[in-house]
Formats: sequence, C-alpha cells, structure tokens
Amino acid sequence: MYIIYDSDEIKKLQNKYLLLEMDTIKTPVDTFTAHCIIPTDSINVSEMNTLDLLENEHKTLIKHYKSQKWNLCISSIESLKGIFKGEMDSFYDILTTRIEKYKKTKKNDSWSYIIDKTIS
Repeated sequence: MYIIYDSDEIKKLQNKYLLLEMDTIKTPVDTFTAHCIIPTDSINVSEMNTLDLLENEHKTLIKHYKSQKWNLCISSIESLKGIFKGEMDSFYDILTTRIEKYKKTKKNDSWSYIIDKTIS
C-alpha cells in the first residue's frame, strides 16, 4: 500500500492514478488527509469495467463514516474487501474495528472523523 498525504502531490497524481481517501489526521503542525495510491497492477481486468463504481463505493464509505452511519459503512466495507487485490483491506479492517467500537456508544454530536494526534 502506498500512502500519500501531501496535498500538492495528491493534486499532481490524482489524474494519473486512482487515489482513495483514508483518514484525516491532525498533528501539532498540520491537518492532512491520507490517500492510498492504487497501483495499476493492483487493478484486476474484471475491475477495470467497474472502476468508477468501485471508486464511488469507497467515496460513499468515507461519506457515511464522516456522518456516523455505521451500518452503511459496514455494508460498503463488505462489498469493497478484496477489491484491488486487497490493497485497501488493512485499512478496511482498521475502520471496521473502529466502527464496531463506535456502534457500542451513543451517537455523539461532538465526535469527529479527524484523528487528533496533538494529544499525547
């Protein structure tokens, strides 16, 4: 898995590669959104015809995650696991673990999808 978080590099690469949004992280210095670069050799021939649909499914997953729609997230993850030769599966596993934890708590209006790394 190739991860990139520099916004200038993301802009340069977004028209050449498939970039999938991952986590947004806040550090003492900056806030950035990490993206996974899906290499061309990780796209199966059978996925090429539905590449736009798969990309949109991932975008929908991220949108639902940011809106705390946990069940819809799990549904999206189930359909995305194994796609792109499993390049994103470790991220989907981490997200599933987080979501299962969040589902046990009441919906929280102060919750943020941004991972705060400014607190030690």
